[in-house]
Amino acid sequence: MMETYEFVLKFKLSNVDTDPEQFLEALYEQGCDDALVGVGRKGVVALDFAREAESAEQAVMSAVSAVLKAIPGAELFEAGPDLINLSDLAELMGCSRQNAHKHANADDFPMPVVSKGRDQLWHYSDVLEWLNANQAKLRKLKLDSDNLSLAKILRTTNLVVESNKINPEVFNKAKQLLSYA
Repeated sequence: MMETYEFVLKFKLSNVDTDPEQFLEALYEQGCDDALVGVGRKGVVALDFAREAESAEQAVMSAVSAVLKAIPGAELFEAGPDLINLSDLAELMGCSRQNAHKHANADDFPMPVVSKGRDQLWHYSDVLEWLNANQAKLRKLKLDSDNLSLAKILRTTNLVVESNKINPEVFNKAKQLLSYA
């Protein structure tokens, strides 16, 4: 059964001075007619997809493939949503920021990925897993399992993008230091 998956992919153009609008027709021809295309930042094309597919993985991978065919030399640098803040959490839960903050301080709530002062960011997939596990406490909340699979694919996609930037020597030393080797 086909589901609709909503996500954003951001690509860096190989030449910052290239006018991204020149790729609009090619994107359409490659099947990206299910995306809103943003070309507001120089050297960047962002696509906000609402893609029908049999799985989240198929939706994201087919979208990435189509964009890379339409825009030679483009480089994926972000897939989302992956990180969410307290406001996003409140919206997701359908509650106030104050109430979301109370939940975010629960002992079993996922640890933030980024924490700077009062500002915190969590992986969307971690939060969805917590929400699924705590649905009984959060009576009004209705979660879609497709959102969790999409969030996991987007997080993995970002990890792959970031792993291509890692110095292997430093990475291996860090793995040893953290006893993951």
